[in-house]
Amino acid sequence: MPRYFFSTTNGHVTRDEEGQELLDAAEAQDMAVRYLGEILHNSAPSLAVGESYELQVADEFGRALYTLTVVATIAPTTPNAPAANDR
Repeated sequence: MPRYFFSTTNGHVTRDEEGQELLDAAEAQDMAVRYLGEILHNSAPSLAVGESYELQVADEFGRALYTLTVVATIAPTTPNAPAANDR
């Protein structure tokens, strides 16, 4: 089975040196979405406005196959729009 590597960037790069054997690139993409979801769940309070978090999937040859990027932003306010906690 091919090996895929899941590296992250959030102010610094953390390279996945071990990787994981998966059936194919589609399974690696699915795992990337779940993995980034777990990371965000555990670190959401420390993700400041303007910061980003990136997860990149590479194959065993070092080719980048898939990248997920999350950027924390503040939504612009709309006059007369109810606040999120008023809904």
